[in-house]
Amino acid sequence: MKDKYGIMEIDVNRFITKIINTKEKCDMKHWLYPANVKYYDVVEAFTTEDLIAWPMTSKVEVGDTVYMYLGQPFKQIMFKCQAEEINVPLERVMDQANKYIKTEGKSPKKNFMLLKRLEQYDKNQDGPLAFSMMKLNGLKGSIMGPQCLENNETLYNYIHKMD
Repeated sequence: MKDKYGIMEIDVNRFITKIINTKEKCDMKHWLYPANVKYYDVVEAFTTEDLIAWPMTSKVEVGDTVYMYLGQPFKQIMFKCQAEEINVPLERVMDQANKYIKTEGKSPKKNFMLLKRLEQYDKNQDGPLAFSMMKLNGLKGSIMGPQCLENNETLYNYIHKMD
């Protein structure tokens, strides 16, 4: 719509909201998180719970995407999640976490994040989200800790395409 001088009028509030939303989308990250099925019943937790408590060992923010990579015998990404809440104290999630712990060991001293499962992928060690396929498509080394996929454009693009 133009004003009487022929100058285009804009809805400033809508324009600012659009800029903020675009910035938020650009700032969201995608993470590859390892999960050791020897110590924690990852599959049961991620298929049973609406929100899964997971130790925070990186700079995940609310809204970030977290791909859960399960080690042996799976050796693949099994779940795509979204971070719903971060910096959750251990005391608040310990009851849930204790249901899925398989062995006695050190208690995590870090805060947790609450993950909402968005997708579950079929078990397929030769599939596109398997360790061997990710190695061929940008994964460097093994998955020992969280990796921000934006730091590895090749792997990020591959996983995003397979998703």
